[in-house]
Amino acid sequence: KGVFGRVAEDIRVSGNGDWNVRPELKHTWKASRFCPPSRGLGSQALPSRVCLAKQRRISACRATGTGTCGQELKHTWKASRFCPPLNGYNRDKFCRAVGQRNVVFVGDQSQLALHDVFINHVLTMKTSKEIGTAADAWEENEIPLCHRKPHVVCSDHVPGGFTFRVVHNNLLSPDSAGGGKFNQRWLRHLREWNASIVVLNKGFEKRPTAKYLSTLRASLAKLREVAPDVLLVWRNTWRGHPDCGNAMEPLKTVPHNETKESQWSYVVEQNEGAKAIVKEFGGIYIDLDWSLSMRPDGHIRKLDGSMDCYYYCLPGPIDHFMRLFYNTLLLLDSKRAVSSSPQT
Repeated sequence: KGVFGRVAEDIRVSGNGDWNVRPELKHTWKASRFCPPSRGLGSQALPSRVCLAKQRRISACRATGTGTCGQELKHTWKASRFCPPLNGYNRDKFCRAVGQRNVVFVGDQSQLALHDVFINHVLTMKTSKEIGTAADAWEENEIPLCHRKPHVVCSDHVPGGFTFRVVHNNLLSPDSAGGGKFNQRWLRHLREWNASIVVLNKGFEKRPTAKYLSTLRASLAKLREVAPDVLLVWRNTWRGHPDCGNAMEPLKTVPHNETKESQWSYVVEQNEGAKAIVKEFGGIYIDLDWSLSMRPDGHIRKLDGSMDCYYYCLPGPIDHFMRLFYNTLLLLDSKRAVSSSPQT
């Protein structure tokens, strides 16, 4: 009532009479003339700084200097007037929100990319020695050794800091008897590592969605058996872009033109199914795909001139994950505070 024209097209009434905003209108990428504020290592988080030597060797990502950044960094995820805004990432508050809870990332190669994002956001120039000197060490498959070692971080805000580590397991196999570089054991070590927060992703699989979801359910069931009290966070899989070479700015809306023949249609189906299963096992679902699906810009251009239209340069659009993760922890802390307050 009383809503007309363009505004009426932006909202709708649900079955119970509440106003709902179409999801694609709740947030969008807004351009800015300025580089983002410093976040941890911030714009100084160059490929040579932490665990990004591989990216430096195979790609031509721009090495930004102090006070400068590429156009792909001059966009911020903003809420519309219909929704509360997200808090901007704050490294000190993030450290305190995690506290002394050890964090483990498990998943495919994309989790290794988020490992680099995480490290870039929790380290500062003063604390960068916390990760050691493994960034220059290489294995046969060119995965930096620093992905294989735990990092004690945020010790300047948390007594003793907390431990952060990543495990490369492409399929989240609950029983990785074979081990190996891409199928590392993780479940049996969670108690040993005293893990409190586990961030999982099963990665993209071009296989029947039913099979993908059945194996996911088995993995999460085993996780709850081994570590029933761990905070389970599921980071969904982002889509790639079929033609990112000429992209100069974000899309205005989420692309919905995937066909059944497109490999990215599997991602959409698998994400939707995973969301329900994660909820069933008491987990938190972080939707990174929604925002990154609108970011064909900022992808890696390899040294041979070809494009990697899935992975992003760092720093870049993928840094948005830390803002979502940070706001997730703040929301959980606020709910915990309300539930523990005296009843009046």
